[in-house]
Amino acid sequence: MAIKVTFLTVVTRIETVERRYPGGIAAYVKDNLVEPPYRDRTITGVIFMSTGEAEEFIEKLVKLGFSYDELALVDQSIGSFYPCAWLETRIIPLFLSKPGGRGSTCWLKRKTRHTSMINRRTK
Repeated sequence: MAIKVTFLTVVTRIETVERRYPGGIAAYVKDNLVEPPYRDRTITGVIFMSTGEAEEFIEKLVKLGFSYDELALVDQSIGSFYPCAWLETRIIPLFLSKPGGRGSTCWLKRKTRHTSMINRRTK
């Protein structure tokens, strides 16, 4: 599954929200007006029009106990602002997108068998 990326979208895993946000995912969705295209079974996104607003939101989440590596800031035209090991994106440049057509999306990376085997050996 995937969620839509619009303007600047702050993305985090739902399991992280459940652990760290007061009231869990239900409160997070209500407090941040998260609509269905910006939430799937594994991740959720909150949309912002400016980097300043997005950065303020990220700082709010960090003060609640989120760590920076649990959050991703994704731009609809350029992708993730910094490398994110758990998130993949498909960015459609604005000049190629059509009304009602494909748009930018992101989704939780799947663990490959190779990665899973390495993790088992290191535990």
